[in-house]
Amino acid sequence: MAKASSSDSPELIPLVEDLKGRHPDRIRTAKTLSADRGYDSASNNAWLWDECGIKPLIDIRLMWREKETRLLDGKKADNVVYDETGRLYCFCPCSGEQRELAYQGFEKDRGCLKYRCPAAAYGSKCEGKSRCGSGSYGEYGRIIRIRLEKDRRIFTPIPRSSYAWEKGYKRRSAVERVNARVDGGYRFEKHYIRGHKKMELRFGLAFLVMLAMALGHIKEGEKEKMRSLVKPRAA
Repeated sequence: MAKASSSDSPELIPLVEDLKGRHPDRIRTAKTLSADRGYDSASNNAWLWDECGIKPLIDIRLMWREKETRLLDGKKADNVVYDETGRLYCFCPCSGEQRELAYQGFEKDRGCLKYRCPAAAYGSKCEGKSRCGSGSYGEYGRIIRIRLEKDRRIFTPIPRSSYAWEKGYKRRSAVERVNARVDGGYRFEKHYIRGHKKMELRFGLAFLVMLAMALGHIKEGEKEKMRSLVKPRAA
């Protein structure tokens, strides 16, 4: 348990290391780790994936100017740019229209995110397809691969623009709702408990009560009330 006075980001690796020591099987089988933007950093993302094989689902701190994009490859003139959330866009050389590239998956062996020409992927019309080089790739269109090393804070094995990232991060939101219930319903937001051991005991009792009440509602055939703090009817 991290101190309330400490900054979140430097605490992530020690927290996972501690969990690895106490529950190695959980870390070995973990596929993702979700956290809010307080834990956002290139080093955290890189360590989770490179050292633990865990895909980070950590919200990003937006530090660029609003709607800013940057050229993907600054060494050559190109029409592909990216924003701070890791979304890739191309600009039509004829109309100047900006289109988001189609995500095609993560190539683990290459450490690359794969994207495809949106006109080819979605079958849409693009007057500048031949001029941007996509036409030379045939019907499949141009492929863009971007290595995670480009920016470990921005580019992660599960890109933020994907459905998989959104779905995974929603699971964290469900945990936050439980935390809100602990703070509000069980009065942990304003408490007078002193000492780590006492706090652990009280937290454990609170979760046992929540689980017991949820189980009681389910047994009474009232699954929709399993999150209710109202006492279930006696059997």
